[in-house]
Formats: sequence, structure tokens, C-alpha cells
Amino acid sequence: MTADQKRDRVQRLVLRGVDVNVTDYDERTPLHLAATEGRVEVARLLISLAAKPASPDRWWSMPADDAERSGYNAVLDVLESAKCEQRKATFNGGSCRLLSVSLKTLR
Repeated sequence: MTADQKRDRVQRLVLRGVDVNVTDYDERTPLHLAATEGRVEVARLLISLAAKPASPDRWWSMPADDAERSGYNAVLDVLESAKCEQRKATFNGGSCRLLSVSLKTLR
């Protein structure tokens, strides 16, 4: 299945009412799976459809933790940016660039 087909499949499921934040028995979300598999476009799509990038699974692992552990830095950047944008919205402003630069120096 191509990336476009996967993206289309996710969009069809959401249009049918599937919650993008649904969890499995380990409380892992579709975003956890996209992060673990390095699916950048799927991660972007899920986030655009209101997936929560800061959702912990059963072991308190976030999607960004999975991306980092699996070596998918492009997905990690997307997830960290999304978390930062959500914090900016919550706290009415702020700088994501400073946080992003700080995170990259820690890697």
C-alpha cells in the first residue's frame, strides 16, 4: 500500500466516524503507530484531524518517544512541533522555535 493509499484510508475512516484518538489494549493511538513506523505523512494527517501528540500509552510513552526510539527524526520533529503549537494555543502565545532548538541540542 502506498503512502497516498494509507492517507486516503485514514481519511475515509475518520469520515465514517472513527476517533483519531482511539486506543488499543495498550492505550496506543494511531499516532503512536505512525510514529513507531516512521509514517510522517500519516502523522501530519492525524494531527490535522485533532490527534493528540501528548497521549501516553500504558507505559507512559508518548508518540514522540516512539519516534525517537525508532530513529524517525522527521516524525519526531512533526510531533514536537504539534505539541508546541498546542501549548502555544493553551498558553496564548509563546515561542516554539526556542523549544525546538533546545530539543535538538539534547538529542
